[in-house]
Amino acid sequence: MNPNEARQIAYLQLVQALLNCPSDDEELLLASNPALVDMGLVMTLLAVAQRMMEQDDPQVSAIEWLVEYAQQLAQKLGMDMGESPAEDDEEYAGFVLNLLQTVNNSDGEEATVHAFLEEHLTYLNEHLLAIFPQQIDRLFALKSESEWKLFIASDIHNLAVDLGEFTSGNRSINLELAIACYDRALSVYTQSDFPEDWARTQNNLANTYRDRIEGDRIANLELAIQAYQAALEVRTPRKYPIESGRIQASLEATIELRDTLAQRDLHHPEIYDIQTQTSSPSDSQLAQIQLVQALLECPQGEEDLLLALNPELVDEGLVMALFAKAQMMSDHHDPAAASTIQWLVDFAQQLAQKLGSHIGDNSEIGNEEYEIFFNNLLQAVADSNGNGWIVHKFFDEHLSYLNENLLAILPQQFQILLDRQDEPDGKPYIASTLNSLAIYLNQFSRGSQSINQELAIDCYRLALEVFTREAFPEHWAMTQRNLALAYKDRIRGERAANQELAFECYRLALEVFTREAFPEYWAVTQRNLALAYSDLIRGERAANLELSIECYRLALDVYTRAAYP
Repeated sequence: MNPNEARQIAYLQLVQALLNCPSDDEELLLASNPALVDMGLVMTLLAVAQRMMEQDDPQVSAIEWLVEYAQQLAQKLGMDMGESPAEDDEEYAGFVLNLLQTVNNSDGEEATVHAFLEEHLTYLNEHLLAIFPQQIDRLFALKSESEWKLFIASDIHNLAVDLGEFTSGNRSINLELAIACYDRALSVYTQSDFPEDWARTQNNLANTYRDRIEGDRIANLELAIQAYQAALEVRTPRKYPIESGRIQASLEATIELRDTLAQRDLHHPEIYDIQTQTSSPSDSQLAQIQLVQALLECPQGEEDLLLALNPELVDEGLVMALFAKAQMMSDHHDPAAASTIQWLVDFAQQLAQKLGSHIGDNSEIGNEEYEIFFNNLLQAVADSNGNGWIVHKFFDEHLSYLNENLLAILPQQFQILLDRQDEPDGKPYIASTLNSLAIYLNQFSRGSQSINQELAIDCYRLALEVFTREAFPEHWAMTQRNLALAYKDRIRGERAANQELAFECYRLALEVFTREAFPEYWAVTQRNLALAYSDLIRGERAANLELSIECYRLALDVYTRAAYP
């Protein structure tokens, strides 16, 4: 359990204790838990009240007490509910400093920054947006050294990424703050001095303009297009074949959307006027209900346009709202509504597929889309810097692509990428990325485990086409060992045959990973063999266990108590 989850549980326990404690003992209870008395507790009080309201038999008196107590506590903390802090620039300056310090201390953990933002939601407002650029400029001016400006630029760039993913509070304000962060970062990350950082920031800025709520939709898309094109000035296909393909795909999709919106002839413009400036989950749910009704009323063929105009509402909540509307209409038993109910269900399933929820058939996805996905997938692995959670999150968001179709195109796409490599280290880089992808697939427990394993096995096999024993003996042996692990747990095929394949891969790995040249890798492989012998189907059980014990003994020759206590 991470610290944020533990704290949320502590909040819930304290709220339950407040509900159960004798009247007038609330202050004593808070005094004994001072570390939990903050805006997080206020939000938890209101969240519990909301859940109680949704019950079939709500406890009205308890709900009223929770809301009233939350308001009282918020006032004691110096914040009236529904109001922002006093617009004191120095107070906001302090908040900006604390926020950037949180980003710097988070080590890239988005959840840490999101928890801080959740506790200070009232600061995320128009006043912060108005003074933010000047506060950052004040920080830049504290020191003249370029290293200091780079330090600040890195933090505000990372803050922008976290704000773009933050869904609480006012989504529009969050995105505007993210744009302000990217803008100030670009004042340091110039194309001439820091081309890599400049291109990365331009790409992220483009993604944010694409999703922007404020301003004219087409004008925002134009800004996104300009930023994507700027990023491609550095991320060229020759030098960055994977990332440039991803940016190019985003650019083309944004151009297509801009052109569609520019040419539309809306016969019922009022249909497209969805109130999307949401500030709470209940507001978002209401807006999604309105969007479902608008989808039912809009001219046939313009549903995707309506979704494009309301990107912040397109998530699993909208899928559930579509299904809920279909269920509600079904409950009325009106035969005339049958076609509408079926449309709602079909549209919900199609949307779920687009969101990667793995609902329904995937056969409608074309090979070109899989090719783009494969490039994006390798880029996600390359960008993860060894953080498996990032890659697994990408898998979760695109579950519907992890299927037989991807398995079928994998060898061809790998060869296409290899053919594009001009630099000497290009092919090894692709093979190394594929190796890492295989490891993450083997560790991923969602979706089809059989498909995940087959994709991993194919990734290892393809990587071995580059990592030959002659050219890359250590990489070759490591890939053989990883392939053995994949075969050992394989679901498809005959188990005994898979075990034999695993043993052959271990044998090959040990031809390079000798005790003399690579003692630690040799010991790890011996331990892997011990586990494999203990599960072996063929042969005598007793003999296999003896072989397993012998492998453990060999491993312990290296893993001594003195060296590895």
